[in-house]
This record gives sequence, structure tokens and C-alpha cells, in this order.
Amino acid sequence: MKFKIIGSFVGVVIICLIAYKFLNFQDSSSSSDPVTVKWDLLYKLDYKQGKAPPELKKLDGKLIKIAGYVVPLSDDFSNLKEFLFVPDAQSCVHVPPPPPNLIIQSKLKKSLSSRDAPNPAWVTGVLRIESTKSKYGVAGFQMEVEKLEKFVYEGD
Repeated sequence: MKFKIIGSFVGVVIICLIAYKFLNFQDSSSSSDPVTVKWDLLYKLDYKQGKAPPELKKLDGKLIKIAGYVVPLSDDFSNLKEFLFVPDAQSCVHVPPPPPNLIIQSKLKKSLSSRDAPNPAWVTGVLRIESTKSKYGVAGFQMEVEKLEKFVYEGD
């Protein structure tokens, strides 16, 4: 009888430990609250060496929110699906383009009219530290955009 009680107790403890570990170490990309990021952190990407500092690596695959400007990749003003996202209005597509660590190649989950795209804007989506090339230059990041909204200053 004593061993049965001890065995049950050990079983309950193991189940509690598994539940604790699961609840405390879930992937934060499934969280509905994005991490607000500033461009100075993205700028730390060494795109020439392909290296990112630990605080930037932690954001790879995570839901983030960042402020900046939309640069459409198409002249089709009725349908915005893909765009470059840059930190300021002067970072438009020009020669030379901004460095890759200041460009996020972004794809909207649902397209919208280019006229409805706010500038400046908040973009919320899953960030990937992954280089892509387009005819407008190289982007050091990719993002699947979940939300594109008008920029409203939220303070530091």
C-alpha cells in the first residue's frame, strides 16, 4: 500500500513538472503581443558576415512591431501585396539604396490598395533574419505582415 501511494505521488510530481515546463517555455511567436523593436537593433545585423548579435537573434521568427515607411514594389496602386519597409522617408528606393540591415522585405497576408497604405506606419508581423534580393536592392530581413496601421507615437 505504501509503495502505491509513493508511486502515485511521484506520478503527480512528474506530470506537474511537465506541465510547468510546457507552460513556461512555450514559443513566444505564438503570443498575441508583439515585441516593439527599434531600427537601431536591426542595424546591428552584420549583413556582410551574416552575423547577428544575440538580442537580434532572439527576434528571428518572433512577432514584432516596428515603425517606418512603406515603399511599394509595384506601380499597381490598386493592389499592395509586397513592399520594402524602411526607417525613414529618405530611405526610399534610390541609388545607392539603404544598407540591407535597414530594409525589411514585407509581404501582406491580405493585399490592400496602395492608397490605403499609411506612411509613416506601424507594421506588425513575424520577422525573419533572411536576406532577399529585389530589383531595388538587398533586404536583410523578411516579414510576413499581419497588421499595417497608421503610425501614432507611443512614447519610449
